[in-house]
Amino acid sequence: MMDNRPLVVAPPDMTDAELPMYANVVHISSTPFDFRLTFSILQTPHGGPRSDPFAPSAPPRLVCEVAMPVAAVESLIDVLKHEMEEYTNRFGAPQRVLQAVP
Repeated sequence: MMDNRPLVVAPPDMTDAELPMYANVVHISSTPFDFRLTFSILQTPHGGPRSDPFAPSAPPRLVCEVAMPVAAVESLIDVLKHEMEEYTNRFGAPQRVLQAVP
């Protein structure tokens, strides 16, 4: 008989983990087999005339890329939605500064 219970994965042991990487932009692409998430940092100008404080001063700098199998992407979406709801309940809705491009 097949077990239909969902697989629950505990968080990994972070004892020897490196410091987290910071990114403020993600680009996503896909193939029939996986999704690729490309995380980067978009910097804004510092000093000088600032007519638009959100205008980038340089192309985004790559932080890391993560490839995920298609089957794992829906679970990631579910977890992100849950965590965003928890965040909003605790801290309020975040201010959007970047607009997603389809």
